[in-house]
Amino acid sequence: MSCGIEPAQQKSCEVTPPTSQSALNIEDGTETTDFASTVLIFSGTPGGMMGKCTGTIVGHNAVLTALHCMRSDVGSIYVIQTNRLTREEAGQALRRSVSPKKMISHAGVSPTSTANLEFFPNDFVVLIFADRTFSSAAVTIPSLADIARPSQFTPAMMVGFGKSSPTDIGDVSVKRLGTGFYLTKSSIAKDLVVTFNRALDPQTLQPQGPKKYSQTLQGDSGGPMFIKRDNRLDIVGVLSGGSYYTDGTTSSSMYVDLYSSRSLDLMRRAVGEGAAFTKIQDVNPNDVMPSQAGQSINCIN
Repeated sequence: MSCGIEPAQQKSCEVTPPTSQSALNIEDGTETTDFASTVLIFSGTPGGMMGKCTGTIVGHNAVLTALHCMRSDVGSIYVIQTNRLTREEAGQALRRSVSPKKMISHAGVSPTSTANLEFFPNDFVVLIFADRTFSSAAVTIPSLADIARPSQFTPAMMVGFGKSSPTDIGDVSVKRLGTGFYLTKSSIAKDLVVTFNRALDPQTLQPQGPKKYSQTLQGDSGGPMFIKRDNRLDIVGVLSGGSYYTDGTTSSSMYVDLYSSRSLDLMRRAVGEGAAFTKIQDVNPNDVMPSQAGQSINCIN
């Protein structure tokens, strides 16, 4: 799975679409105006080919996303906080976007190495912005916050701006919420969190029954897997890719495991470079807004 190449956009804040059932993928996805920490990311040259991905605000100057989304240097990365974007509005949105000062990724790992399976656990980047670009985020980084790892098959939320269907050309980008579960097994993939669109037998880990959970598509890359704990959202994974199995009915989504030692080391290095991750606190998942009027990227007029 790759980022996709179709820019897209939102209508004005005053006409933000209501949460509703939708045929959009994330496969059983629901359009959502919640999860304001989930942002749309373009990488490339305006007017040219641009990768479209998803990211997550995790502090007043930090966003997490997938490394393979980074098609250019920091000067050509555009982060937009929005819920719905149309192609016609893309130019104005880019003018209102913010760009990072630096990227922190694993040494020696190229954004174009996706053909190598060893790439996926490394498909992770921290974007660092100017201080106070965003208000405090309604998510936490679990490995830095010293909290317990979720149990296997814990319900999870998957949020992204991906395609509407495998054949979608991407004229409209809509933030969608899907369902999944948290699973880490070295027999499946080391240092990755994996979720399937079908239930798994807990003993054999083989898919069974009809489609029950969401699948991810192009554009969802870099998006978060959230676990809800009381009034707090913890981000436990960053979407790297997905695939279909030969039976034609089973698909998987692979998330970089933020509990892995390599992810923890990278986040610690990002903190050393100035990233300010949010600490554990009780928060409203909707209460994430840019903090400076001159840098507002929430409203597309």
